[in-house]
Amino acid sequence: MNEPYVITPDQRTLIGRLTDSDDELAAEDYTVTLGDDGFATAAELREGNFDRYVAILSLPGSPVVQLERAVADEDDTLLRERGVPLAIENDELTGGKRTLFTETGERTVTAGDAPDRIELDGHWANVDDRLGMVVLDGSEMVYVGGRGYNRPGARKDMWYGSHSDATNVDASGTDVINRAAIVLPNVDHSDTKTVATAAESLQLPQNVVGIAFSDPGERQHIALANLGPDHETLTVEVDTGGDQQPVREVTAEIDGLMAAFATWQDGELVATSGNYDRQEQSLLVE
Repeated sequence: MNEPYVITPDQRTLIGRLTDSDDELAAEDYTVTLGDDGFATAAELREGNFDRYVAILSLPGSPVVQLERAVADEDDTLLRERGVPLAIENDELTGGKRTLFTETGERTVTAGDAPDRIELDGHWANVDDRLGMVVLDGSEMVYVGGRGYNRPGARKDMWYGSHSDATNVDASGTDVINRAAIVLPNVDHSDTKTVATAAESLQLPQNVVGIAFSDPGERQHIALANLGPDHETLTVEVDTGGDQQPVREVTAEIDGLMAAFATWQDGELVATSGNYDRQEQSLLVE
């Protein structure tokens, strides 16, 4: 009871919605790749008039990365993004309040008495100095307070890493989402800000979403996802730090729907999903 839960289970955790429909998401395909100390999974989903591609990667240490790409397949399609959601338990059992930290300061969210919508400035935030989130290339970050007990035995607030209302998509085939998010369990707001400052979206082919960042444990991560059907060969430049010949280029060969990661510490590779050729600096994912 001295360490009450922050997150409470929710069916759409990290997945979210792009439409107002309550219909179940249809999974068209998915892949899972196990790593030395983590895993990477990618899925093709169908929601309304959107083809969604979502990857979730559990990285060494504690970070979890969510990468997403979505494509509209009809003209004049309405987008209502509720992306990267986390359900935050906020009731008497968890202390009756939550503290939100953002780039512009902090505020208290009282259980059952929060505004319906709290707009969080910037691209990072933290709850109670225990859970951080960083979002690159997303829409607005929003926190929505729960009024009553809205799940069995608990009251949940909803924290959206990327939130937008009523955006009209004019042309089919248009990429409407191309985003990367990092969730940081057991990290305070100062370290969340540090991660956010150095995190970098990678410039990659259209179907591929990627991010490079360092975590509070001084590990350097690359997370990639080929969110489409094609084979891609990528060369990613990254400075992994350390004094002994830091790796600056990684080649990833990703065939079809797939996610992969590589992690370094002090310039040395410590974990990867897929096969890594140290001499060729090549990450092979099949």
